[in-house]
This record gives sequence, structure tokens and C-alpha cells, in this order.
Amino acid sequence: MSFADNGTAIAVIAIAVVFLAVVGYAVTRLKSVAPDQVLFIISLGAKKGGDTTTNGTIAYPGKVFVMPMIQEAYLLSLKQRGVEINVTGPDKNFIPVTVSANLKFKIADDEASIRRAAQRFRDFTDEEIDQSIRDSVEGSVRSITSMMNLQGINSNRVEFMDAVLTTAKTDLAEQGIQIDVLNIKEIKTTDVDYWASLNTPEKERAKLVAAEASSAAKLATDKA
Repeated sequence: MSFADNGTAIAVIAIAVVFLAVVGYAVTRLKSVAPDQVLFIISLGAKKGGDTTTNGTIAYPGKVFVMPMIQEAYLLSLKQRGVEINVTGPDKNFIPVTVSANLKFKIADDEASIRRAAQRFRDFTDEEIDQSIRDSVEGSVRSITSMMNLQGINSNRVEFMDAVLTTAKTDLAEQGIQIDVLNIKEIKTTDVDYWASLNTPEKERAKLVAAEASSAAKLATDKA
């Protein structure tokens, strides 16, 4: 085989290697989007927190090619998720109140909400998203707790829950999040002076009202 033939063979091999490398890289840019996901595609180098409410492309379930060196993609899950809420804060009489609840939420599936969620959470891990939502709802619980007294919270749990939901839904909607369920599990205080200040009939009534309110709150949540 002549030198020219050897050179041609080497060139062909080199081209084939480059071609396979390009194809292999292109395959890595082919993204799979599951039925409970969306893919948000932006221009590479777009600043975090930039305006994604009008820019960027939303890709729905299927296979999507993301242009190398031009675009970056972020998967967003539309699955419902749950976090536990445990908040201690003062009521309006400065009695410490502990509220335990279970929250279920998800990224809303309308386009505007997906864009808001992408702007807020595109670099977040699942754990960071959960913590961010938990912090937001716990802030709402503290705010509403501070405007009511413990007896009022216990005897009007549905009203308390509705007030928390109204505040939390407004805050989270701005981040593309919808609340599906907020179930208040327990409301209590460790202030022994508060319980000591109640006479026996009042204690029994407080326990009965709390039990009835808890049942009503759960029923209202189940219907929501």
C-alpha cells in the first residue's frame, strides 16, 4: 500500500471517529421527558432569575433535542409532593403555639405557572424545593397564628386553616406552585400557665371543641 493510500485510510478513520464522537455527543443532548414532567429550555448563559415568564421554550412529554453549546434544559416534575410542617410561634397573647400539619403541593401545569416555577426553581434540587415551600408555608402559619389566640385557633380550626391557605396560596402562586391539600394534624402549647388558668369545665370544653374542630377541618380538606 502506498503512502498516499495510507494517508487516505487514516483520514477516513479520523473522519469516522469524529463523526461517531459528534453523534455520541448529540445523543447525550436528546432529552426524554416523562408524562409527569416538562422540560424548560433556555439559551445557554441566561442569567439565573432572568425573565423566563416570556422567554424560553416549554417541551412536553416525548424526546427533545437540546442544541449543544446553544441551549440548556431543566427538567421540572409536575408530580404532587408532600412535606411536613411544624411551626412554633406566639399567638396574639404571646402564648407559644405549635402547629403540625401535612402539606401536599405541585407545580401547576398551566404555562404561566411553569414559567414562574422555572424562573424560581430551575437550579434547585428536590430537597431544596421542598425546603423552600416548607419555609414559605411555615411563614404563613406564623403570621396567622400571631393574629389569633390559642382558644380561637383550637375552636375555629377550619377558619384558621382557610386563613393560612389564603395567604400561602397567594405567595406560592407567584412561584408557580399550587397547594392541593393542607391538613392540620395538631395544635398545642407547652405553656403550663395557660392550662392552669383554665378551670376544669373549661379544660374539658377546650378538649371537646378541639376534637370537633379537628374533625371538621379534616372533612373540609377532604372535600377541597
